Order: sequence, then structure tokens, then C-alpha cells
Amino acid sequence: MMPCLHCSSLPMRFARTIPTVDRGIVILILQAQQNIVTQPLQAAPILQANLGNRLTATKNALEMTIIKPAQTASGGNSKNNPNLTNSYCDAGGGEQSGYQSAATCTSGTDGGFDSPACNSCFPYIAETTSSCKTSCTGDSDCGDYICSGDTCINPRLAGPCEGIQVYYVDAPTNKTPENIATACSTPQCSQDGGQYGDNLVADNSVDFSLYPARDFCKSLGGRMPNITEMRCIFTNAAQHYGGALGGMSGNAYWVGTEYSTSDAVYVSAVDSGALEHHMGKTSVLKTRCIRDHN
Repeated sequence: MMPCLHCSSLPMRFARTIPTVDRGIVILILQAQQNIVTQPLQAAPILQANLGNRLTATKNALEMTIIKPAQTASGGNSKNNPNLTNSYCDAGGGEQSGYQSAATCTSGTDGGFDSPACNSCFPYIAETTSSCKTSCTGDSDCGDYICSGDTCINPRLAGPCEGIQVYYVDAPTNKTPENIATACSTPQCSQDGGQYGDNLVADNSVDFSLYPARDFCKSLGGRMPNITEMRCIFTNAAQHYGGALGGMSGNAYWVGTEYSTSDAVYVSAVDSGALEHHMGKTSVLKTRCIRDHN
């Protein structure tokens, strides 16, 4: 693609000497412009010779002032790679979470194209390449959010439990903490050996395919709560972490904490999480996921 050119950068003393009907000179200038980018020293004498007495610029003047192209990267390739049509863009919530206007040629001696910003449609997605949706009919209209009625809402609920957001519903099916009863070791747990109190790590780059409950939370971009966090969720469930949206659909929930090689810890709504319980790792219980949040 030819870079954006700006004839305003042609000095007036040169412009006056170029006959308006002399198309050959105009073509020579344009041809030289293509070469100046990568071969300025070779292009300048050729251009100067063809212009003859009508242009008396030096090589430097030809190189720097006759026609100034868009800035180029190394190798002579255009640094600007403008999108000349409106398009969808990623505003932080996925490929269609915003739209971007077409680039236009900037004026002035610097040359180049402008860089239109990505217009965010948060919490909706872009409806077209120039407008956002303003209502939803399904979750796909909401990017990282969910559709409730015709409004996109955050599925991760904030509340008094410090440093976390709580996913608004339980996992759709009961889960096991592990497929087989073995000691949880690094990198899935913070230490080797299946010690009491060891927690599954928060790092979602780790493979949790053998840990179904934790793997489900990973799919949501979150993790399992620890004992303290699950107790807080139980205490505040009715007002902050359930209620009309999802409630707490069970009495016993896994936490991401080891009890032993064979057992994992769960907490119960019956005692509001006051007591720690444990059960075999291949048993199934409810799972409620959380996400760290400052």
C-alpha cells in the first residue's frame, strides 16, 4: 500500500517551478518518493537530473522536503498499516467488544495515517462496525457478562468478602475435587504431599484436568474459594451472593483445600461454614467459584 502523501510538505519555491501540465515531472516525483524510503541516495540524483534546471535542490533537500511519505519501519515497509474501513475491535471483552472507525490520511508535514481508538461497547458487544448493542437477547450479546432479561449484568458478584467476586450461581452439576484420591502436589497445589491446609493454586495456566471442580472454575476465569472465603460467602449469601440471581442451591460445598492424601475439605451451610468437614476426593458436592478482585 502506498503511504499517505502530503503535498503540503513541498516547499513553495519548488512548487512554483513545476508546470501544472508537466505530468512527467509529477510521475518522476512519485516514482522517486517510492525509492526515497529505501534508497534515498540513489533516488535523489535520478530525480534531480530529470527535473533539470527547474529544480535545484540538493540531495538532502530532495530526500527531506520534496515529498515526505509516512514513516517507515526498517526494511522500507510501511510502519502504518491502516484499516481503511470500519471494523470490529477488542476493547477488552473479546473480538467484537468494540468498533473502530476507518483510518484517515492526516494532514501536515509529518505524513501518515491517524489511529482511531477502539470504541468500547461494554458491557455489550458491537452491533455493527459503527454502533453498539444496547440490549441483549442472550449471553452472546454481553461479551464477558451475562444476559438477564434484556440487560447485560456482571455474573461475578461483589460484596463484603474482601478481595473476591463470587460467581452468581453454582456449577451446573456436582463435581469431585479429584478424579482419583491422590496427594495434591505442585504445580496444582502450593506444596507437595497432600498436607492438611494446602490449597489449590490460583494460577489458571496450570493444568487442572484431573481436578474437576477446580477445572470448572478455571473455565470461568476463576478459582475455588478457601475455607475462610467460603465461610464468608455462606454468611453473606442471602444479601450479597445469591438471592434473586442464584441463591445457594446446596448445603455442602467443596473448597480448594486439602485435608489429606485421600480427603478434601468442604464446608456446610448448616453451620454457616463454622466447622470444617472432609470427605473422599472422589465424592461429589456443590461448587461455587470465585475470582480475585481488588
